[in-house]
Amino acid sequence: MKTPAAGLQVFRDAGRELAGPALLAELRAALEALPDARGPRRGRLALDALLRAGELECGLADLAAAGSDAAAGVGAAAAARITDAFADALVGDRDPLAPVPLDLGDIHPPAILRVGRPEGFAYYALHPLDLSRLADSLSIASGAVGVIGVRTIGTTLSAVVAAALRRRGLAASRLTVRPGGHPWDRRLDLAPAERRRVHGWIASGDELLVVDEGPGLSGSTFLSVGEALVAEGASPDRITFLCTGAPDPDRLTAPDAPRRARRFRWRAVSGPTQIPPDAGTFVGGGAWRRILCPDASRWPPCWPTFERLKYLSLDGRRLHKFEGLCHHGVEVQERVRLLADAGFGPPPRDEGDGFLSYPILSGRPLASADLSRDVLDFLADYCAFRAAEIPALPPDDLLEAALHDNLAALELAHPPGLSLAVERPVIPDARMMPHELLGAPAGVLLKVDAGSHGDDHFLPGPTDIAWDLAAAIVEWRMDAAARLYLLQRYHRASGDHAAPRLHPYIVAYAASRLALTRMAEGALRGSDEAPRLVRDLDRYRAVLDAELQLPAAPRSRPPPAPPGRFSG
Repeated sequence: MKTPAAGLQVFRDAGRELAGPALLAELRAALEALPDARGPRRGRLALDALLRAGELECGLADLAAAGSDAAAGVGAAAAARITDAFADALVGDRDPLAPVPLDLGDIHPPAILRVGRPEGFAYYALHPLDLSRLADSLSIASGAVGVIGVRTIGTTLSAVVAAALRRRGLAASRLTVRPGGHPWDRRLDLAPAERRRVHGWIASGDELLVVDEGPGLSGSTFLSVGEALVAEGASPDRITFLCTGAPDPDRLTAPDAPRRARRFRWRAVSGPTQIPPDAGTFVGGGAWRRILCPDASRWPPCWPTFERLKYLSLDGRRLHKFEGLCHHGVEVQERVRLLADAGFGPPPRDEGDGFLSYPILSGRPLASADLSRDVLDFLADYCAFRAAEIPALPPDDLLEAALHDNLAALELAHPPGLSLAVERPVIPDARMMPHELLGAPAGVLLKVDAGSHGDDHFLPGPTDIAWDLAAAIVEWRMDAAARLYLLQRYHRASGDHAAPRLHPYIVAYAASRLALTRMAEGALRGSDEAPRLVRDLDRYRAVLDAELQLPAAPRSRPPPAPPGRFSG
C-alpha cells in the first residue's frame, strides 16, 4: 500500500548505545538512595528506578533475543523482577519501596548495551500511572490475564499494568516482545519460549492485553502482535490493545489497516494526569499560537500529534512544558539552564513529573521580515555557543542515508558527491524558525523551545552545527548578503569556517522539512492546518529546486555577496 509517507524518512532511531555497567550502577545508586530519602524525593527516586529497571530489562531482552550474549536472558529475567517490584510499589498502597527482593547479582550487562528511548516518557508526558488507571478501568471476564508489552516502552508499561491487575485480585503475568520489519508493516515472530507462554495463557482461557504507546501513524506494531497471538490460537475477541491514543482505523496506514484494526478491541488512556498543580489552560497542539500570535494569518503550521504537552499557569505568567520524565529530562534541563545563564533563553524552573516552566515574557515571536543585523548577530553567536558548549559524539551516517532516501522519495535528482561533513558535532537546536525567536523589550532577543528537539525521535539528532546554520538560512529566507554576514559572524565567534560544508546541509535540511511537511499534510488533509502545511510544502520545494542547481561539492568559500544591508 503506497501512502503519502512512502519512502520518506523523518523519524530516527533514538536508541542509545550506553555503557552497560554504568546503567547497572545508576540503577544500584537509585536503590541505595531510597532508604534515606524522604517526602517527594523518595517518590521521584522510586519512579526513576522503575524506569531505569525497565530500560535495563529491555536492553538485555533485546540482546537475548539476538542470541549474541548467553548471560543476557538471565540478566533480563533478573531485571524483570526488579521492574515488577517497583511497579507493584508504584500502584500499591505501601510505601515505595518497602523491602522487596532486589538482587542485582544475576545482571551482568555487556560493555555496550543498546537501549531504546521510551518516547512517551521522554517526549509525550506519559506517566506509568496513566496505564495503571487504564488497567483499573478494564472489564476483565476471566480471573487471569496475560500481559504482552511491546519493547521499548511496553517493558515498563506491561509491568505497571500487571501490577494494577494484581492489586485487583487478578492473576497477571507478563512477557515482552519486539516486532521487526518496516515501520509501516511490522511482523512478529514469537520465540519458542514466548510461544510456550502464549499457549499457556490461551489454554487457561486468560484474557490477553497488548501494551504499548501509540499506535502511531500506521498501527502496524499493535497489529503485528495481535495477529501473532491469533496465529497461535487466540481469539481476537480475547485480545485488547492498551494504547496512549485511540486510533481511527480508517486513517491507519498499514496495509489493509482498517479491516485488521477492527478485529481487536482498543482502549486508550484518558489523557495525562500527572501534570503540575499550577497547570491551567492547555496550550499544546498548536493552541499556544492563539496566545503568542493572535494574528492567525501568521501562524506557523504544526502537527498536533507530535507536539509536547504545554499549559499556561493558573495566573498566566508561566508556560509549563513537558521536557522528559525523570532522567529523560535531565539533559534537557541542563541545556536550557546553560542557555539561560548565557543570556540566550528564558530561565527554567523544575515543576516535577517531567515538566519545566518558563516565564511568559513580554514581546512577540519574530517573522522572517524582521531579519536584521541584530538578529543575524544573535543567530551566529547562538550557533557558536551551541557548537562550543553543547557538543555531541560524532553521529552515524543515518542522516546522510535519510537525505538520499528523501530525495528519491520526493523524486528529486541526487547530485553526485553530496555528503554531510561533520566537523563540529553538536546537539542541534533543530528549531531555527523565526517564530522561535522572541523579540523582548529593549531589543533583547531570546531563543525559546531550544532544549529537546535536537535529540528527539525526529531527524536530525546529533549532527554538525551546519544543520542549525542551514536551518536559519532556509527559515529566515536569507539572501546571499545575509548568508555571508551570518557565516562571517559565526566564524569570528567560533573559529569554525562552516561555509565549505554548508551547501549539502541546506539540501538535507530542506529535504527533511519537505518530507516531514508532506507526511503531516497527508495525515491532516482536510483540516484547518492543511493550508499552512501546503504553503510550507511550496516553500521548501522552492529551496530545494534552487539549491540542487548548485554544484554538489562543498565550496571553498561563501558565494560573493551582492551589495546589501548585511554586507561589509
